[in-house]
Amino acid sequence: MNRAKRFSMIFGLCLLFGGCSAGQQLVSNPGPPSGYQLDERLEQLQFTGLDGQPFNLKAYAGRPVFLNFWASWCAPCISEMGSIAEVFQQFGGEVAFLAVSTDDLSTIQQFQEKHSFLFPFAHLEGDYIDAFVIKLPTTLLISREGKLLFEEEGMRIWTTEALRQKVEAIAK
Repeated sequence: MNRAKRFSMIFGLCLLFGGCSAGQQLVSNPGPPSGYQLDERLEQLQFTGLDGQPFNLKAYAGRPVFLNFWASWCAPCISEMGSIAEVFQQFGGEVAFLAVSTDDLSTIQQFQEKHSFLFPFAHLEGDYIDAFVIKLPTTLLISREGKLLFEEEGMRIWTTEALRQKVEAIAK
């Protein structure tokens, strides 16, 4: 009987986790069209800065935003960070950069310090990130009017001319 209960429990957990991931795959994310008004989900995101203080995207009202979702365990995320740092050096005065992770604050802070990145990092609860980010890394480029202009999924080399032009477009 004990063996049967254990089997039932394992089988149930497999169904539960399998069903959860299958549901995520069914959700399509075609990406918003160019010029799309900032979605309410983004307006409601609550970040925690490395100083422990909460904030949201309204803190950047009137400034274009380069919002990167990443994780310390995500190799493609880490690979693109160097090119983000280069683009930050060029556009950091005009564009607000923010790298957001579901990692705990100490992990994020250690990562930032280890790599000497100068752009801001913050924590975001996993439930929020799961609501609209399907793939890591994902970067959103938001106009100063709060419109989501570009969404890039997967690792990108932000120093390429095409991507640099997208950042330049939101900086204007």
